[in-house]
Amino acid sequence: MEKNIQINELWRISADNKFWPGDGAVYEDTYLTWGNDPSDERVLIAYDIRSQEKKWEYNFTQHYGWGQEMLIKDGFLYCDKLDLGFTVFDLSNKVAVGSVRHDDTPNFTSSEVGSFHDNKIYKSIYEPNEGLAVLLTYKLTDLSLGVAFQWLFNPELKVKFSSPAVVYNEGQQRNNLLMLLNLSNKNFMPDTVNLTLIVNVNEDYSVNWLDTLDISSGIDFNYFSPLYYGDDVFFILGRNMYSYDFISGSINWITQINGSFLSKIVIVEDEFYAILSNTTFSKFNPDTGEIIWTKSIGRAPSIIGDFELYQEKIVYSHSGFGPLIVLNNSNGEIEVEAFENPFNTNISNPKLYRKEGIFIAHSNNEIIAFEIKE
Repeated sequence: MEKNIQINELWRISADNKFWPGDGAVYEDTYLTWGNDPSDERVLIAYDIRSQEKKWEYNFTQHYGWGQEMLIKDGFLYCDKLDLGFTVFDLSNKVAVGSVRHDDTPNFTSSEVGSFHDNKIYKSIYEPNEGLAVLLTYKLTDLSLGVAFQWLFNPELKVKFSSPAVVYNEGQQRNNLLMLLNLSNKNFMPDTVNLTLIVNVNEDYSVNWLDTLDISSGIDFNYFSPLYYGDDVFFILGRNMYSYDFISGSINWITQINGSFLSKIVIVEDEFYAILSNTTFSKFNPDTGEIIWTKSIGRAPSIIGDFELYQEKIVYSHSGFGPLIVLNNSNGEIEVEAFENPFNTNISNPKLYRKEGIFIAHSNNEIIAFEIKE
């Protein structure tokens, strides 16, 4: 097929740091990435996109979450190492607000990144041996702790729930928490799901509605939170993708997919996608659940890293750190394939700098800016 786009490299910055092979982030006019300094200390590094110079770096050695996905909200960066702890970093003042170990609550652990709402992180933790799951809140500005919800204690079960989609319910004049709840029998080996529900609950521990999704012994619990959009909530469990009305709890639709416990829904620029596996990627209609296209390629967008959508082009890197891939958003056709590798190096998932309509990514020791032209 004749190519109708071109990749124009604009500039490169060589660095004395070795960059982490994972996603960076664009914040205002800055490109952020994880790296190691010449002394091999773990650092967070910021580059000015306009001047193409390093602005600052911060030693992350004493903090948790280095090398993890960068989630930014209201000028704060949140990074979570699920088996250890997380850190919140104030980007305006260029200093860590603080770090939290997941086992600060004794015997508890975490399996999912938290979600943002109203200047807080909502984070689920669970005690695997005592049948107890708790939803905690941490204020971004000072990490002050609160408890938003707790499931009924049951020592016979292993209980955990996803971090929530937090939605303000105008009719109730309060927040609703939409979560996947998993109850499993601790005596079963291997430990698989026995019962999974979607629940809509309140921070006073009351339940608005719940629905049973699966009663089985062979579907793994999904790691990703439900997503809220409009009046609906969307999520994937096993081989099904679901949409519910968040107020009434009624099912809008169920679509069968070839998913896994790592499948997730991504919403970009009001377009809906499902990353089903490391090799399969779909676009779908949120009103009907109809699959618009499915592309099985060498590598779909990384389950951890996401992708950019710009001028009907889906832009990401092979395996989350590899050659550039560009897909047509309308039909899923490949417009730039991995083997073409226009930069002759592996790069992170490119991040869009919207002020100039250009993409920024990093290799092992360079920052690369490029544009995509028809």
